Amino acid sequence: MQWAVELYDRDAVAAARQAVSIQEPWRLIERFAGLVRESGSEDERVAAEYIVERLESFGIAAQVYEPALYLSVPRSCSLTLLGDDQAALECKVPAFSRVTGEEGLEGELVQVSAARIRDTAALFTARVDSDLSHVGGKIVLAHGYAMPGIVGQLERAGAAGAIFINPGHAHEGIVTSIWGTPGLDDRERIPDIVVLNVPRAVGEQLEQRLRQGPCRVRLTTDLFHGWACCPLVVADIPGEQPEFVLIHGHYDSWHEGIGDNAVGDAALLEVARVAWQVRDRLRRGVRVAWWPGHSTARYGGSTWYADTFAMELRDRCVAQIDVDSPGCRWATNYDEVMWMAETEALAREAIRAGAAAEAAGMRPLRAGDYSFNQIGLSGFFMLLSNIPKQLAEQQGFYPVGGCGGNSDAWHTEGDTLEVADRDNLERDIHVYVEAVTRLATCEFLPFDYRAAVREIAAAVREYAEAAAHVFDVEPLLHECEELIGELGAFYGRAEQVVSDGAGADVRAALERTQLMLARELVPVNYARRRYYHDPALETPPVPDLAVLRQWPRLEGDDDGRRFLLAQALRGRNRVTDAIKRARERLAPWLAEAS
Repeated sequence: MQWAVELYDRDAVAAARQAVSIQEPWRLIERFAGLVRESGSEDERVAAEYIVERLESFGIAAQVYEPALYLSVPRSCSLTLLGDDQAALECKVPAFSRVTGEEGLEGELVQVSAARIRDTAALFTARVDSDLSHVGGKIVLAHGYAMPGIVGQLERAGAAGAIFINPGHAHEGIVTSIWGTPGLDDRERIPDIVVLNVPRAVGEQLEQRLRQGPCRVRLTTDLFHGWACCPLVVADIPGEQPEFVLIHGHYDSWHEGIGDNAVGDAALLEVARVAWQVRDRLRRGVRVAWWPGHSTARYGGSTWYADTFAMELRDRCVAQIDVDSPGCRWATNYDEVMWMAETEALAREAIRAGAAAEAAGMRPLRAGDYSFNQIGLSGFFMLLSNIPKQLAEQQGFYPVGGCGGNSDAWHTEGDTLEVADRDNLERDIHVYVEAVTRLATCEFLPFDYRAAVREIAAAVREYAEAAAHVFDVEPLLHECEELIGELGAFYGRAEQVVSDGAGADVRAALERTQLMLARELVPVNYARRRYYHDPALETPPVPDLAVLRQWPRLEGDDDGRRFLLAQALRGRNRVTDAIKRARERLAPWLAEAS
C-alpha cells in the first residue's frame, strides 16, 4: 500500500507548502487573545464573526449554523473547611456538577485513592482503586481530575459530593459522560453529584486536616444549565468530485484558551486559505469546521453536526482530521499522535514532510471531537505536537489534555498569548496542509484497512484469552484472515487500475468501495451502536466483545457468566456481520480480476 501513499499531486502539494504563512494564523491568535469564548457568550459570537470575516476576505463563502446546544456553564463556587480552623479554600466547579444553591452541601470528608495519572490516556480512564463502601452520603477527597468515569463511579457508590486534588493548579473541566446533547434515554445519566476541583496546595491542606481527625466541609456551586444557540462555522473548498476531507476543531474555550484551542482555530483558517489557493488542483473538496460547545457541552457542536449531516458524511466524507492544541511553546515532539490503524502511513508521512520529524502513534481516545466513529469515518490526529517528556519533567509539568502539555496553562486563566509559539505553530500547520492536500489530490485513498482488521483480530484474541477460551471466536478470526487476504488482492487490483489510467467512473467506484470499507470496519472497532454516541469513557477495541474481559471476576457467579456469554454471542454476530459485509464490498473487484 506504500504506492497509494505516494499517489498525490506533487505540484499541488508543493504549491500548498509554498503558500503557508504564519501571518493570518497569528492575526487570529492576537484577535482571540482577550476573548473569553465560552459557549453561548458574546465573545464566542465575536470569534465566529471574525472567522467568517477572514474566510470571506479570501473569497471563501462560509456557512454559519446556529444549533441549540445543552450547556453547563460554571458561574461560581465555594469550599469552606468547617470547625475551629474554618477557612475558605480555592476551588473550581466543573461543568455539569450539580447546582447546590445558596444552602450548599455540608458533609463529612473521606479520602479514597485513585489510579495515578501517568500519561494523557490515563486522564480518560482513571478510576478509584479502593473500597467505596464507606462513601455513602459523604464528600469524597481524591487525587486526579474530575473526569466522568471516576465521577460516575463515586456517584454510583452514593457519594454526595467529590473534591478532586489536581496535580498543580485547579483546572476547569466537565464531568458528564454524555456525548453531546443528551437523548431522552440519556436523561438519567446527567450527573447528580456536587463536584469541585482544587489545586494541590489546597488538597494537601485538606489531607493534613483529615490526619488530625474527622473533618467537615461545605460546598456551594452555581452553574447555568440550559439551552443556547451557538454559531458553528463551516467553509467548503470544492474539488472535482463531491467527496471531501473534513478537518475540524473547537473554537470555544475555557478563559482565553489560546493554547486550547485558538492555535487550532488559527491552523484551520490557514488550511482553508491554502486549500483555496490550490482549489483548481483538488480532486476532492476540503471542508473546514469550527465547533462550539466542546468545553461546556461535551463536544456538543461536532455532535450536532454529525447527527444533522450524518448521511452526507456517510456518503461523501473520505476522512476526518481533528485539530486541537497545535503549535504551543516548547512542543516539539510527536510521540503521542492519535491515528486509526488504517491511516497510520499517511499520518506519519504528513509529519515527516511537514515537520521533518518522526512520530509515535496511539489509538484515538474516546475524547476530543471524535464525534464521527459511529458513522464510520476513518480519522487521525487530535492533539499533535507536545513537550518532550524530559523537558516536561524538568519544568514540573504533569499530564494534561491540551496546550501541547503546558499544564500550567491548560484549562486555566493562564492559557494566554504566551502559550502560543509562532515557529511551532507554522511547523504544525505544514503538517495539516500536507495531510489535507495529499488526501484531497491523491488518485487512490492511502488507507490500508488490513491494519484495521488486524487490530480487530488482535483484540478478539485478547478477549478470548481473558475468558479462558470458553467462547469460540475462531469463525470470526477466520473471516478476518479471509478479509485481510482479499484486501491484499483488492489493493493489487486497484494499483493496476490506477496505473492503467482508468476513467472517472472506475476511479469513483474504487473510492466508493474504500468509503464503504470504512463504514463497516470503523463502527465495530470504535462504537457500540451506529449513529448513536458512546459515552465519553474508555471505548476499547471491538467494544462488543470487550465484555469477555469480565470473565475472571465472575468466578462463582454462574448466572453472570451465562449472561456474559449471551451478550458476547450477540457482539460476535455484529462484528462478524461487519467483516462479511466488507468482504462483500470487495467481491466484484476480485471477481473481475479473476
